[in-house]
Amino acid sequence: MKGCVAMDILFKNGKIEKICNNNKLAQKKYGYDTARKLIMRLDALKASECLNDISHLPPPRLHSINKIKGERVYGIVLAQGYRMVIEVENLKEFLDDDKKVDKRKVTRIVVCSVEDYHG
Repeated sequence: MKGCVAMDILFKNGKIEKICNNNKLAQKKYGYDTARKLIMRLDALKASECLNDISHLPPPRLHSINKIKGERVYGIVLAQGYRMVIEVENLKEFLDDDKKVDKRKVTRIVVCSVEDYHG
């Protein structure tokens, strides 16, 4: 698309960035299926213009995990119970009139972790 802007993806720390950018490390840490889905979801985020482009339906099933982590944190389904936990960067920029995150405005996220927060 002409004039589209790709999502800006940051990482909470160097460790998670290194794992997310190295398929062999991701496979060693999370196993083949989870690492494959992690790379797929990161590619989808990179190709997106905003957070709203990531489906709330399966397979990625972007979902708010407010009750677990806080008001601006989302999970994206990977495999075998794992989720990629992302946070909205600069939250105040992306709130609507009701003080809820407007995912159509979110163009910058932070990858916080890959975890099974249900287990």
